[in-house]
Amino acid sequence: MSDAFVRNGSAAGAFPIAVAAGAGRFSSGMLRVQFNLLGGASDQIAGLMFGLDANGDYFYVRYNTRDGNLAVWRVRDGQREVLQHGEVHRQLPLGVWHELVVRVRGRDVAAHVAGDPTIAVAHRLDREPEGRVGVQVKRDAITAFRGFSASPSLP
Repeated sequence: MSDAFVRNGSAAGAFPIAVAAGAGRFSSGMLRVQFNLLGGASDQIAGLMFGLDANGDYFYVRYNTRDGNLAVWRVRDGQREVLQHGEVHRQLPLGVWHELVVRVRGRDVAAHVAGDPTIAVAHRLDREPEGRVGVQVKRDAITAFRGFSASPSLP
């Protein structure tokens, strides 16, 4: 196991995750979470993490107020890499509940903000993302989450 996951966890650019207890392993299905962007020094972020493996590698989809869009990211060996940015850039208001929906089917990932399907992103991963799931933020972001769910089958 690489120690980069632990070593980078306290770095200035850290992107903390919270792994969902009881969700088990996830490879295909739908993830949902409500989020409320409350503050942060540089920007506000809310993300859904999936495919967390024993090495600490994972994928996530995040909404970011600075970019005003969704993006698919990968963390491998402790290093972040953007895979795809959404095309629509729209600032969501702070202090309001929103919902992030991520659908994973094999290697295909599609996500949107409920209530505004134009804030969306889709990408084909290089591998199927089997592993644990949870939420993700930026170190200085203040984000509230509620209503997390992981459904192994698509509706």
